Amino acid sequence: MKKIISLALVAALLTTIFVIAASASALSFSVRIEGVTKNIYDSNLDISSEGSDPIEYTVGKALQYISDNDESITIEGIADNYISSVNGEQSGQYGDYAGWYYSVNGVVPDIGINDYKLQDGDSVVLFYGDYPCQVPVLDLKDVENGVIKVQSYDSVWYQDELGEWKSTSDWAPVAGAKLSLNEYEYTSDENGIVNFDRSKFKENDTVYAQISKYSDKGAPQVLRFAKGYNFALGAVSGETQPATVEPTAPVTEPVTEVPPTTESKDTVVSVPADKTLYRGQTFKINAEIKNPVGKTSYISNRKSIASVNKSGKVTARKKGTATITVKNNGVSKKFKVTVKNPKLNKKSITLKKGKTFKIKITGKAGTQKYKSSKKSVAKVSKKGKITAKKKGKATITVTTNGGYKLKIKVKVK
Repeated sequence: MKKIISLALVAALLTTIFVIAASASALSFSVRIEGVTKNIYDSNLDISSEGSDPIEYTVGKALQYISDNDESITIEGIADNYISSVNGEQSGQYGDYAGWYYSVNGVVPDIGINDYKLQDGDSVVLFYGDYPCQVPVLDLKDVENGVIKVQSYDSVWYQDELGEWKSTSDWAPVAGAKLSLNEYEYTSDENGIVNFDRSKFKENDTVYAQISKYSDKGAPQVLRFAKGYNFALGAVSGETQPATVEPTAPVTEPVTEVPPTTESKDTVVSVPADKTLYRGQTFKINAEIKNPVGKTSYISNRKSIASVNKSGKVTARKKGTATITVKNNGVSKKFKVTVKNPKLNKKSITLKKGKTFKIKITGKAGTQKYKSSKKSVAKVSKKGKITAKKKGKATITVTTNGGYKLKIKVKVK
């Protein structure tokens, strides 16, 4: 029995290429970001520093650079090690398991974007996808006969002769995907095979290819090819054409979710009581595992509300309720996480000129920002202290916990 888990979704929310220059003090990046229905970003940029010290760039830092320097790109969630939104396309918007994922050299790492250090020649992809989203590669060995095989390089779990679970890497078919070849469109079968009419193409035609597959809720289930991706008929027979950088070696690192093993009566899993968090707050699951076997997995049924990493750290994303499952050796326990939005101590206040009021936030996390719509009427300090300046009305906006905004109306007599 085999359990196939797409490498495109091994991590807890990028094919963009960042090529780091040979110089220790210079980096060269080529970036591609794919949204739900279209490409969002595709550009090159060079970064250099003074002196000979090497530049250390994580995927998160690279994305922050793009977000800071390109007015057309807004990326949220970088500080939280989890991309929650790009240009308004929110994780969870198209299903509980739909969201932003990233890959490096065709493989999705099992660490966050702020922990992955880029190396020379790395190819990075930020993309919106539904679980499981596949990274497609075209097998063109039989293209001259009108046959193309669409597949992805996936992590495969299997049981050996002793019944132990192990993982290796192998190719898996991309079934039910629409493949366009110039103006013609075809659909791959259950084996990932596309049969096309070879007579419609000349011997040395350049064929521009694009691929798509969406869930019922509209989330991509296969990563699009880069714009302009093509191959020349007559020159590719017997080749495999990657849509992104093909993995250069088998991936043997275990995925976050350990495949099920035979349940042991000796293994006991205990979890905390149901937890209430405010948006942006985190909580470490201190599960008690008696007689554990292998690794413990942590799974959220609604990642858009409360995500959990492989170490059991829960992050509250937005208002709602999610169920976290803690599993070891086939034994699992569940508990609920309820996420609430932060709230202010007042929604509206009336002050006399010269008087002050201190804003207090229930459920705050991280750093808050305060802004007044009319500073001449009521100004607000960096610490949330409102000072009435002159007669009139103003609105104070408080931005907290990953971009969530609260407002308090101020009337000055």
